[in-house]
Amino acid sequence: MKSIKIKNVKQNKCKPFEDFEETVLSKLDNFIKIDLSSIYSDTLLKTVYLTFSCYQSITKWVEKSLATPENTVNEVGGFFLGKYGYENDSKDNLVVSIEKFIAAENVDFSSSVRLNFGIWVLQVLDDYLQEFPDDILLGWFHTHPGHGPFLSTFDLNIHTGFFKEPYHLAIVLDSLTESFETGFFSKQENGVANNADANSTWINWKELFQSKEKNNPNES
Repeated sequence: MKSIKIKNVKQNKCKPFEDFEETVLSKLDNFIKIDLSSIYSDTLLKTVYLTFSCYQSITKWVEKSLATPENTVNEVGGFFLGKYGYENDSKDNLVVSIEKFIAAENVDFSSSVRLNFGIWVLQVLDDYLQEFPDDILLGWFHTHPGHGPFLSTFDLNIHTGFFKEPYHLAIVLDSLTESFETGFFSKQENGVANNADANSTWINWKELFQSKEKNNPNES
């Protein structure tokens, strides 16, 4: 296997989808809307649409990390993909649809406070992006079991060094909280990543798809 660094992963350079509601949302069966502009006073990415299938994949991956005979729950992570565009034909309304999740399996190192993806995980991601050129890498996900949703210095180095686009997002979930408290960390106008100190509220991950109304917002 060839050596690959995170900065060398080939990210698909797709153009934003025009008329996002018609070309993307109308084709998604099951999703919810997360309004980042209600969480942050300064955010380039205004809205996240999360599909139920991707939500399920992430939830199962987190729950699997809790089903361990050891007393320590280690961090787990992965990458999420989908599409981006603008709602209402406005450049001020940048939105994404998170549709697929690639779990980071066989990582180089994982503990309760640290996660190193390693070459194998990045190779899997790179292979996927080359096989499915219409999918866009929108960001990355990882857990902080017992120490809250935030971007550590190590996390910030990854996020600012590799995830440079305005639509890139970091999702951090505390897997030892009852509700799976989650932060959706977007970019500010100046390119700096939002972090816990700018967050007005945590997302209750376990309740995102509780009601059928949220499950299927296209239904009247």
